[in-house]
Amino acid sequence: MPDAMIRRVMLILALLAVFSGAVLGWDGHDLITYHSLKDFATLDIPLVETEYTYGERDTTEYNPSFVVKFLHEDWDELTAFQVLVDYAQEPDWDLDTGLELNPLQMLTGGSQGWRHQRYTLLGGLIALGVAPERAQHFYDLAVYAYEQGDLYWAFRFLSRSLHYLQDMGQPYHSLPMPVAHFLTKHRLNLTNATIVGENVHYNLEWYVEWRLTQEYEPFIDVLTRTDYVEFATVEQAALDLNNEVRRIVERQYDLTLAVWPDLGIPVKQTLDFERDPVPTGKFLTELHEIIEQTLGRTGEYTRGLIWRFKQDVGL
Repeated sequence: MPDAMIRRVMLILALLAVFSGAVLGWDGHDLITYHSLKDFATLDIPLVETEYTYGERDTTEYNPSFVVKFLHEDWDELTAFQVLVDYAQEPDWDLDTGLELNPLQMLTGGSQGWRHQRYTLLGGLIALGVAPERAQHFYDLAVYAYEQGDLYWAFRFLSRSLHYLQDMGQPYHSLPMPVAHFLTKHRLNLTNATIVGENVHYNLEWYVEWRLTQEYEPFIDVLTRTDYVEFATVEQAALDLNNEVRRIVERQYDLTLAVWPDLGIPVKQTLDFERDPVPTGKFLTELHEIIEQTLGRTGEYTRGLIWRFKQDVGL
């Protein structure tokens, strides 16, 4: 490998190491799933909760302290749609934390980040993170559970698969910070870059979730369309979505700082969108366009996964 390329790889690896403590994803997987699927397909299939009995089939390692929760024990009626929505956050309930999965996992925020992100270097020649594989893993378990007649765990596994697929629609799961910012704005200062990067990432995600909670029509509208992406495998779909958002992540980062310049100050900040007015102007307009694009594509892939499942199990 040429010396210049080696230096570039080392620089990017140093940049990734800046965010070794930050694991970021879509806030509001439940809201994204709800709006993406509520008008798409007949998912009012009645379900009855069943115990988890897939330990021999699912031999992958999980956080030993993770406990399978049952959220609907007192419900008289439960549907596939409700399971898909209410367990959409489950992979973030410490399922993947505290593990030793790969020597490079520190570059993606530990084991949680390794399973929920996919950072690409050198045009995709190097990839860090296995979220696409995790999406496929739980999809395969969903198909298996369905074939065993266990519809409850079929849709609960499918909800987990959706989570990892949706994570690939979050641009900051493809790159945490533009290299140019690390070089020119922070001058390789790891401490300052860490604080600013986390300010940008967390606050943008909170902003999107806040807008969805407030039922902001432009964001809701792009999720509630009925078009979907057809694909052969869930893993390839996740890879394709990750590659799509990778192309726009640097512009989204720049726009976030343009809308909220104070996030560029290396002091930890949490914006209060309820109290403080959101700045308006061309930068916010363009930022919204990117958010709508990524949310819309995430919705299309979400519906595509349901379409793929129905094809594979004959629903």
